Order: sequence, then structure tokens, then C-alpha cells
Amino acid sequence: MRVIVGNHRSNLTDGQADEIISNYKMTAFCIPLQVEEGVLLCHTATGELVLLDREEYREIRSGNPLKGAWAEFLAEHLFLPDKETDEHGKVDGERTESRNAAESQERITSFTILPTTCCNARCFYCYEKDIVPKNMTLKTAEEVAVFIARSCGGQKVHLSWFGGEPTIAVPVITRICRRLQEQKITYNSSMISNGLLLDEPMVKTAKDCWRLRRIQITIDGTEPVYNAVKNYKDSLNSPFQTVLSNINYLLKQEVYVSVRINLGLHNDKDVSELIREMTERFRGSRFISLYVHEIDNYYDAPEYVKLTELATDFNLKLINENMRSAFDLPSIRFRSCMADSESSLLINPDGQLGKCEHYSYEKLCGSIHSPWRDWAMIKEWQEPIRFPQCRSCPFYASCLPLKWCNGGNFICNDVIVDNKVRITENTMHRLYGKWKRERYSIRNEFCFLLNYGLKVTQDEDGIRAVFFRDSQAEPVRTVSVNCTGRDILLFLQEKHTFRDIADMLHGKYDAAEFCMEDDIEECLAFLLHAGLCRTSI
Repeated sequence: MRVIVGNHRSNLTDGQADEIISNYKMTAFCIPLQVEEGVLLCHTATGELVLLDREEYREIRSGNPLKGAWAEFLAEHLFLPDKETDEHGKVDGERTESRNAAESQERITSFTILPTTCCNARCFYCYEKDIVPKNMTLKTAEEVAVFIARSCGGQKVHLSWFGGEPTIAVPVITRICRRLQEQKITYNSSMISNGLLLDEPMVKTAKDCWRLRRIQITIDGTEPVYNAVKNYKDSLNSPFQTVLSNINYLLKQEVYVSVRINLGLHNDKDVSELIREMTERFRGSRFISLYVHEIDNYYDAPEYVKLTELATDFNLKLINENMRSAFDLPSIRFRSCMADSESSLLINPDGQLGKCEHYSYEKLCGSIHSPWRDWAMIKEWQEPIRFPQCRSCPFYASCLPLKWCNGGNFICNDVIVDNKVRITENTMHRLYGKWKRERYSIRNEFCFLLNYGLKVTQDEDGIRAVFFRDSQAEPVRTVSVNCTGRDILLFLQEKHTFRDIADMLHGKYDAAEFCMEDDIEECLAFLLHAGLCRTSI
């Protein structure tokens, strides 16, 4: 058994390896994947990934009593819970506990601000097209800055500029930022924009005054498709080319650009060519990525589900092209989005407070001008939606849709779950490949040497390894070890290879009792990840 992602135990942590585990079940939150060396198991609540050989996996699937350190590890790390364990109830309980702990949080540190609901584009699918256009006044901007300073309790805040198109309201954004600076409030910001107005001078202002660190820009297709969909008012030349030039200005200022491709039936045949063009133009920049997202709240359910499948295909392609960040392994989710986060608020152009950028004038919960909050409305925003099939879904812990998601039209079915499985399997393959490359280097290329001084102590509580910079300094780290872990650490006070360590341990222990080389590998991987040892070729 190998731990590919998760908390490395190996021989650096004590554990009873002789306990028989019999009253167990395979966790409901598990995705298995056959690979060259066995079966990968991903725990979708803990985000841990382990590799079992095929015999170990067969034993688990058969329900036979288990014994050994690997079985104990799987039980301790929730892959093999007790048969009577209510895993779904435990997840719900942890979420409730997290919610109760956060309710005492009085500081708001994340603000989505709409300086305007006006927009220079006329996208046919826009969910805001029926909203009355309105600009925030400079007086309200002053009051917004005062409200932020009063609400954050002196903590650093994040501002997310939204609209409409926020770059229409540059004076408002700048006024809020200037006032925050005067009040000594530390902040940074992000923005969702179409990017058309972000010329070089504005980008400089965004970097220096707005402290813009990240921006999402939507590009829905190649030049003719994009220009037709955006249908900009009074645009000159080609808006598509203007936006690409503006992206270059952002990249030069090291503002991270996330290009969102909204996928619909109008451009499903065009996205591949757009990805090719964008990859050719921007490959190599570490400040840009692309992702594809299906348009929601516009298509009927069958069309939407088909688009989610296409979006998954495109996103996996972008990962393979190194043009988007790879997905993380799923793990328990305590918040869905800003709507159910105690530390987040939306501020609309009138200074009214909400919980979701999709509801800038509906389902509001207060105002910057009053301490009163509609707590009943806030509680409603936190209400999740569950379907009968949720309890049989491996993503129960990592999926937390809210009752009002997508305007109350949240859709889930087998196809959408299968898309999540495909994404998770892709991530598992990626991490497995990374682990194999690391393992090869550990076993065949590197010498190892501790970074710190070492002192080993033993008492009735077990063996502990203490790492320190010098004998008079406070310890850098203390870890529990077993006998083989202790011997490895003592050996690495001088430079040695993996093979040196294996030969040393084989000479001291009966290697038939456990998989010695696996133990060494996991121990070295832990030391490297913890920064406790270094390598040389």
C-alpha cells in the first residue's frame, strides 16, 4: 500500500499492526481506478489517494478480516469505516459544527462590489439583461469604503469587482480603493470583466491602485463568433483583437488572467479552434489559463446536460495542453460559495447588501447604511438542496449545492456525476504519474541527508525524533517514529542512497515480515515533503 496523496504515516508514526479489522465496509465516498501497479482509491471526503495491490483490493472487496499496518491505515483514514458508521451523518455533522463555529464570526473580509449594472456588451444569454442599468454614485462609493473598514475589524479584505461591466465605473472603483488606503485597510482585488476597456493605462491603475491580482475575462469563440455574441455597443475595429491586446497588458503587469469560455449550442463547434488559437498565442505564460463552462439558466435540462459533458471534454483537453490548472481531488466541502459564507457580502450600486452576484436586486439582506440584517434571508441562502440519489453518490461530501443555485434550477443526474468521475480519474492518473516519477528518483537517482540536527528519545509513550537547528535552539519539528523510522533517521545523519538504507535495514530486520522498500520510500517521501531532508544527485 502506498500513500500517493494524504498524510504520510509509514514508519514515522507508531501504530499497532496486529489489530484484526473485520466489522468494516468500503467507504461510500470512494472512487477506485485500475492502474498498472494495482488499484488507486480516492477518498472523496478526505481528499486522500492510496494505491493497493490487486490482492489487497480483492481482500477488501470480499469483506474478509484484515490484519496489518496497511489495513489499520485504511481504517484510520476512513477508507474502511465500521459497518455501523453513518458516513453521511458524520459529514452533515461536521458541516453543522463548522457552521456553528463560524456564526460567531462578525468580521466580513470578502466583498463582491457592483460599481455598476450597466454593460457595453449585449450577450444573448446574460441573466442580467432585464436588470435596470444603474451606476454607483461617488457618494455611495465613499460610504462603501466606510462600511468595509467598519466591517472587516482591521483584517485584510478581498474585493471582487463585478457588474454589469465594472470597467465602465472606473472612478467609483478608484474612489473606494483610495478611501481604503486612507483608512489603512489592507486589500487586494479580483474582477470579472469582458476586458474590452482594459487598455494599458487602465491596467496600470488596476495594478497599482485597485491592487488587482486576478481577472476573469470571457471569450466565447473565435473572432467572428465572439464579435457576434458580444454585440458591443459602438465598438470600433474588432473587439476580439482589442481584448487579446488588453490581455497582453495584464500579463505584462503580472495580473493573472483566467479566460472563461462560455459553452452553448451557438459555439460548440467553434471552441476547439478557439483553444488552438489561444494556446498558440499564450502558451508559456504562467499568468494565464483557460477553462470552459456550460451556459446555465438558458438551455433546457437535456441541452444543459449535453453541454456539461462537452465542457468536461474540453477542460480535460486544456489540462493536457497545460493551458488550465489541473483539478484537485475532491474533499469535504463546508461552503458552497459566497452565498453561504459568513465572511462574504455583495454590495450593489445602491449600497444594498446581498449574498449572491446572480441576485443583485433580489433576496437582499441589508444595507451599508444600517446595522440591521435580515438573518432569516441569510439562513435561507445557506439551505442546501438534496435529491434522493445524493446518498448513493460518491461526491456527497464534496458537493454542496444550495436551494437557490442557478436560480433554483440546479440539475444533477447520472451524466453529470459521470463527468465528475472522469475529472477525478484524470486527477488520480496525474498524481499517480507524479508519484511514480518521484519514486523512481527516490530509488534510483538521489542521495539523502537530513537538513537538521537529530535527537532521538524513547519513553513509555514511544520513540520520538526531534529536529533542531542547533542544540540550544527550539526544535524545528518533533515526530513519532517506530524502530525502522528511527534507524533510517539516524542513518541519514550522513549522506546515503535508497539502496544504502535498504541494505542497512535488511541486515538488521527480517524483511519477510513487511515490505521494507515501500516503508523506506514512504519515509523518504515524508522527509522530503516536510523539508526535513535534502537530496543530491
